[in-house]
Amino acid sequence: MLQTLNDNRFSPLRSPEQVFLIALGVSAIERVDAKERLSHIISPQIKGVLARQIMFAAALKEVTGNQIPLPLSEPKDITDIIAVLWWAERENRPDKSQYWSQFAGSMDTILLYRADEFDTRHILSEWELALLFEALVQETANPDPNMLFDYYPLHPRIREIAEGNFKQGDPFGAVLEACKAFNDFLRSHVTSKSSEVQLVREVLGEPDAKDEKLKPRISLNPLDPSSSDYNSQQNEQRGYSHIGIGIFMAFRHPKGHEPKDKHWVARQC
Repeated sequence: MLQTLNDNRFSPLRSPEQVFLIALGVSAIERVDAKERLSHIISPQIKGVLARQIMFAAALKEVTGNQIPLPLSEPKDITDIIAVLWWAERENRPDKSQYWSQFAGSMDTILLYRADEFDTRHILSEWELALLFEALVQETANPDPNMLFDYYPLHPRIREIAEGNFKQGDPFGAVLEACKAFNDFLRSHVTSKSSEVQLVREVLGEPDAKDEKLKPRISLNPLDPSSSDYNSQQNEQRGYSHIGIGIFMAFRHPKGHEPKDKHWVARQC
């Protein structure tokens, strides 16, 4: 196959994306001569912009099976960012979270397709989408808990109070502190000496009470008896009250009253 391709500037052998696909195919066959020929073509081309270097380095690793040292320079554009993110996930680099941060910081500059002819944001190519998809698959298959903590849309107070414990490998303590912060949050919105489950019932309403006795101090919607969707409004209010009660019963109480070395307590983390 390789013998039939002319290695000139118009050849697929000069295209990093095409060479990577060829390398995948060649690596699947037991042809040492083909692998050697392709590696000789690839090696001198690991230069130029960062995305190009990465794709050729990845292709070379496919055909040789060897680790390819590749110093990663600062990405210049979104194509570089996606390529280096893909490489970092593929190589399981310990610093991959910084490349996810770079991608997150560039999301406002990209589009999947152009809806407005005056929109100048970068439309992701099929190849960029493929690299990004593989990086996502790699990360979600073996997620970094600390990175998930950084990107999950937590309330600022929960992030502040739980981050230290969580990132020091103490999820038990992180969950306990988060529950206490939730209790503190509820109490700060009402005048009450109650706490935890009883506090939720006072603040968000008694979820099992009859309609006229729900009586939350904080309403999450109009709770207007004259409204045609009053039942749905009540259901939403009851649902949030149930969730609040569940948080304390399922997480705060076991962690506040039982030793953390009990297997069923630790398992909740």
